[in-house]
Amino acid sequence: MVNASREPSIDSKPVRYGAQRLFRDAGWMTAATVGSAVFGAAFWALAARIYPPAQMGVATAIIAVINAVGAVVASVAGDPYTALFPAVGSARRQIYRLGRRRQWMLSSVAGLVSGIAVIWLLPEVRGSLAVGALVAIGVVVWSSSYVQYKALIAVGQARWTPVSQVLISLGRVLLLPLFVVTIGWHSPELAFIASAAVVVIVFMRPISRFVSSPDGWPAEATLSDEQAVKTFKKLSTQMVVNAALAWGPPFVSPFLVTVIAGPTQGAFFALCFTFTQLIDIVTGALSWSLAVHASSQPEQSRSMARTVLIRMVGIAILGFICLFFVVPVALPWLNPQYGGMKIGEVIALLCAASVARCFYQAWSDLQLSRRKMLQPLIANVVGAIALFSLMPYFANTYGAVGGAAAFLALRLAGAFSAGIFLLFSKPSRQPVDSVFAGSDENRTDDGSASC
Repeated sequence: MVNASREPSIDSKPVRYGAQRLFRDAGWMTAATVGSAVFGAAFWALAARIYPPAQMGVATAIIAVINAVGAVVASVAGDPYTALFPAVGSARRQIYRLGRRRQWMLSSVAGLVSGIAVIWLLPEVRGSLAVGALVAIGVVVWSSSYVQYKALIAVGQARWTPVSQVLISLGRVLLLPLFVVTIGWHSPELAFIASAAVVVIVFMRPISRFVSSPDGWPAEATLSDEQAVKTFKKLSTQMVVNAALAWGPPFVSPFLVTVIAGPTQGAFFALCFTFTQLIDIVTGALSWSLAVHASSQPEQSRSMARTVLIRMVGIAILGFICLFFVVPVALPWLNPQYGGMKIGEVIALLCAASVARCFYQAWSDLQLSRRKMLQPLIANVVGAIALFSLMPYFANTYGAVGGAAAFLALRLAGAFSAGIFLLFSKPSRQPVDSVFAGSDENRTDDGSASC
């Protein structure tokens, strides 16, 4: 059990947020995501050796739905936490409890709907009530896991994220062969859900203590208690809609490819997608850290964003090069049935999508730190339209390659939209040079974030 009452010396200092903590916390989150990615890749590599592509396709499709819906539901609390916790005072505990109640209620409803949709749309499990229940439970568990991850970041305890994420990912690897031998029914899905459920239970009480602890918060709140609660409710609603468009389409893509092109192409796409997600989760750690620390020091937000964006793009390009040469060798080794597939084309398209995502993600999280999400919402609508309009034809005609091309269109649409908003935004009134110059229309004259 994590002990929240005894904290390492780095957090005994009276500052949880700020530019000096930006890259330290980003380092913790990067460690968390890298560790999670390594064991996550090991999990899928093990599953690929155990199951043929057709059977893998069913598992990846079900997990894609659980992951997508869980991430969307978690945004009702997790993203508002990161934007508001550094800016509020005594209302912090009230906001935390309100967020968890909303997450539990929404995940219960969304899980039920998702379970029904899966057993209706996926022919291989059509009519299976047990699979429907599995999906419903998985959505509740994974939305809780995502909220806990964001809560740890929001309260300035990012150093615990490697522990939570590695435990979840390592648990999957250990549980998969156990479930294969003992249960033999949807073992990848069961391992995916069970490992997260254990960690969620372990971290419940410590996170509550972190929120309640009076140490290390900013001396003065920039929002009154009444404003904080009102802003949370507004931002919570906005973020669910935004996340449904930002996270839903990408995460549900393996499910769409499976339904449209069949389980073999779905499994192929999902495995390539898993490997390229290594880029997104590392760059995402930097971006999420930006959202928290830019919220605490808005006057430095643009300079923070410029530095973060440069690092994100560099990491994405390096990841592109590495994966392009490694994955075409690794997949046929895991299962010879993937040897005749167009691995290089799919990896290149998905990696290019990861590079394009950096520009949108840094801009979007900068907007989140200012609690202004209308423009990212519009950008996500454009991206979702691009994906859902192209995916049916592309995936049906070209299989996994077509699915990857549709996914690239989604990311390019988001990056292009962000560029348009920056181009036509009001000129910046602050002297800090930045690639985000001109995006300060959401700030008041005194430099504080308007609500």
